[in-house]
Amino acid sequence: MTVTLAPEGIRVDDGIRLAAAEGEGGEIWPYSSVSLRADELRKGPVRLARGDARLTVEDPAFASALAAAAPTVKRAARRSLLFGTVGTIALLAAIGGLWWGLPLIAGRIVEYIPPSWEERLGDTVEMQPGWGARCTGSAGSAALQGLTRQLTKGVEPPFPITVIVRDSPVVNAYALPGGHIVLLGGLLGEAQSPDEVAGVLAHELTHALNRHPMRALVANSGLALLIELTLGNGTGASVGFLLTTLSYSRAMEAEADAGAVKLLQRAGIGTDGFATFFERMEKRALGPKLPYLSTHPPDAQRLAAVRAETTRGKWPALSNADWQALKAICAAKSQ
Repeated sequence: MTVTLAPEGIRVDDGIRLAAAEGEGGEIWPYSSVSLRADELRKGPVRLARGDARLTVEDPAFASALAAAAPTVKRAARRSLLFGTVGTIALLAAIGGLWWGLPLIAGRIVEYIPPSWEERLGDTVEMQPGWGARCTGSAGSAALQGLTRQLTKGVEPPFPITVIVRDSPVVNAYALPGGHIVLLGGLLGEAQSPDEVAGVLAHELTHALNRHPMRALVANSGLALLIELTLGNGTGASVGFLLTTLSYSRAMEAEADAGAVKLLQRAGIGTDGFATFFERMEKRALGPKLPYLSTHPPDAQRLAAVRAETTRGKWPALSNADWQALKAICAAKSQ
């Protein structure tokens, strides 16, 4: 096949003329219907497109001949490349802005979510059997509720606060949507004093009071899962996904640390236990990683901030009898 060029703008039918090798037949591709592929702005064979048809010209002199005969074709290719690049940059900027700004957006969205919806969601999650059996030792439950009342005295939560213990060897605690807080039995077994448990509980209480679980859910999982669960259509898989994505930003963790210190100070409980537990978990994480630190990432600055606010307590968080009852709370349990 032979390819010849006619000067642009001489006649309406001027363009790229294609003919068989014998010079018979062929067709004309008007310049207005032809586009250069993006990579043709670089060196190499010239690849042209007209609708679904493609034409590749290997002659190294063809590129300069085409530019001389039809400069608008190359200008159009440059504009297309420029607009594509700008569009890509704009898209990446929008995605980046959404990624970094979503926590702030989530905070705004949560303000318009009725607390009753959040409570319903928390009920659904808290009832999942994967946590382990609910620990119902009466003396331990009474001690835990008393500690919760002590820490939240004078505070007006957006919904009732419910704190329970589940019989699991995992060292962890969760603040769930709707004021639900779950302490796992492994955490009570790891704690060496009631002040340590009080510190962890105060941290999770601050998450709940500031609606961090719902903010994290909106930011990490999006509104689709939120609507699915709050309307009662959530499946076990959805709840499991929620738990894996219910992670807080470092800003939320720092806010929960600061709030925990204030709750402890207001209740007359020393803050050293909270820092000691956190520090011990961080050191233990050098070996097998503890789940508590998988959801509460270790951060030297956070620990230093808590240490900087160290306050001596007026009294222990729990009496010795209440402390022993709390540690034995899972001796009596029900499904």
